[in-house]
Amino acid sequence: MKKQLSCIVSLFLAIVLQAQMSRTVTVATAGTLCSTLTKVEKDSITSITVLGTIDARDFKTMRDSMPLLSVVDLRDVTIDAYNVAQNTGAYAQTIPPAALNYKQILTSVLLPKSMISIGGDAFMDCYSLNTVSFADPSLVTSIGSQAFKGCTSLTSIVLPASITTINGSVFN
Repeated sequence: MKKQLSCIVSLFLAIVLQAQMSRTVTVATAGTLCSTLTKVEKDSITSITVLGTIDARDFKTMRDSMPLLSVVDLRDVTIDAYNVAQNTGAYAQTIPPAALNYKQILTSVLLPKSMISIGGDAFMDCYSLNTVSFADPSLVTSIGSQAFKGCTSLTSIVLPASITTINGSVFN
């Protein structure tokens, strides 16, 4: 009987851990998403809504430490500038270069209201990405090179009229 109960509990836990998990997370200080979530949460979250202030380190957490993450809602975040190499090449309110690149399970992204640009290679080779939405397109002025390169599931995107610069091979 104990063996059967143990098998049932194990099966139940396996199903629960594989179930889709949505989470809303408030990041009080940019760069702390990794420490805000437990290892179990990082390993199981499939959909995340982020609030607060984030930077390139938080995008790296979403990209590299959350293997099941497929839906990202950033509409209410503020993006701080951050670059390991003496804060050069990083701009506030910009999706950082290579932010979520190679995140092949990513299917949907809602971009921040306060965003002004998308960095180069930001979503490169996100093969499953099919929906990119701008929470407030009126502020967006530029998209970096190869930002959506290799996004073969992205069948349409409505670009804001406010965009003045689209760099090379954005949708290659």
